[in-house]
Amino acid sequence: MQLPQWLKGNLPINKGVPGRDGDVEGEKRKLPQINNPITIAALDVGARTIKSLTHNLRPSFRPGRPERFRLRVLRSLRTSAALAEVERFGGFDIRIDVQESFGKPTLVSVDLCISERQRKGMLQRFENEGKAIEESYRVLLQDLLERMVEEVWDNPEIAPVAVRGRIVAVNGSPQDAKPVEKTHPHLGRRHLPKLKGEKVLMDMTHLGYEDEIARPIDLYDTYGSPASDPAWRP
Repeated sequence: MQLPQWLKGNLPINKGVPGRDGDVEGEKRKLPQINNPITIAALDVGARTIKSLTHNLRPSFRPGRPERFRLRVLRSLRTSAALAEVERFGGFDIRIDVQESFGKPTLVSVDLCISERQRKGMLQRFENEGKAIEESYRVLLQDLLERMVEEVWDNPEIAPVAVRGRIVAVNGSPQDAKPVEKTHPHLGRRHLPKLKGEKVLMDMTHLGYEDEIARPIDLYDTYGSPASDPAWRP
C-alpha cells in the first residue's frame, strides 16, 4: 500500500525514515526537554508565586457577614414609623445574600419579607382611614426600601457594592428560598434568592434605577461615596 504524498512529508517529530546509509533522519529531531536544574527550580518558584498572587487577589471570606448585614438593616428599619405599621399585622423577616466574585462588584441582595396577610391588612387599614390607598402604600414601602438600600451601601465591611433591594410578600417561610440564576448585563451571572410563590411588592426600579440591581455608579449618584470609603469614586 502506497502512502499519500502529504503523509510522507509530515511524520511525527521523533519518527524518521531510514536513510541511504541505514540511519534514521528522525534521530536528530527530538522533543525539547528541560534538563537544567536551575531552570526547573526557577519555573517552580514562578508557578508558586503566581498561585500565591491569585489566591491573595480573591475576595476575602468573612464568616457571619450576611447576619451582620441583616442586623444593621434591622436596626435601621427600627427607626422607621413605617415598620411599626407593617408589624401591626404580623412579623417580618430580613433576607440577606452576599455574593463576592473576582473582578466584579460584590452583590448584596436584601429582601424585606412580609406575609400576604400583612399586605392585605395594610391596604384595608388605609381604606378604613379614608387615605389614598395606593399612594399611602407606596410611600410606606418606599421608605422601608430606601432605608435598607442606604444601610447596605454604607456598610462598614466592604465597599463599593451593588445592591438588589426588594420588599416581597410570601406565602411560605423565607428560609425556604432557593437560588435562581440570572444574568445581569453589567454584573454577569448571579445566583439570586427566590421563594416559590413570592410576590414582589417593590424593587429597585421603584426607586428610579434601571433594573432590579443598582450598580455602584448608580448608588454613588444617589448617596455619594460609601461611608466606609469616603474617597471612592466611580
